[in-house]
Parts: sequence; C-alpha cells; structure tokens
Amino acid sequence: MNSSPCIIFFTVALAHFLALLSPEPDFLLVVKNDIKNGDRKSTGVVAGIASANALYIALCIIGVALSRAAQIHRAGVLSGQIDRRGAGNDRTHDREIGHRQVSAE
Repeated sequence: MNSSPCIIFFTVALAHFLALLSPEPDFLLVVKNDIKNGDRKSTGVVAGIASANALYIALCIIGVALSRAAQIHRAGVLSGQIDRRGAGNDRTHDREIGHRQVSAE
C-alpha cells in the first residue's frame, strides 16, 4: 500500500477525532466519582489516570527507542560483515578464507 504521508496523517487525525466524540471509561469514572464524592476526592482519580497515561507513554517511547537502537546495531553489524566478507579488500578476504595469493609473472 503506497499511501502518501498526508493521507495517512489525515486518516489518523479522523480516527482520533471520532474517538474523542464518544466518552471514554476514564471520563465516566471521573464524572461518577465527582458526583458521588466531590471535587477533592475526584482529584486523586484524575491524578491516577494522568500518571498511568504518562507511564504508558514513557513505556511506548522507551520501546520505540530500543527497537530503533536494535535496528541500528543490526545494520552496523551487517555492514561490518559485508566489509570483511566481500565488499572490502580482496586480499583481506583471501587471507580470511585461507587462499594463497598467486602472483602473475
């Protein structure tokens, strides 16, 4: 699927907009707690939801960073193997696999 970044962005933006139209369980929990217990006690619920969201976002960022670091490491290891095994100096390659150099006389 070859979609332009602009189309992908607007698709995601539309999905987020539609998701914001319906109340989430967090919203309903805060409203119910506020009606039942008052503003002061519902502040704790809001703080709990916000800290849980912050933790979730931090874990996502860490996961993406570790995944990208692993990709970069794999690319570097592969690049080093290509340099040593064939794309590099032919004499180095011949020495690694045990061939003798034959001089043209």
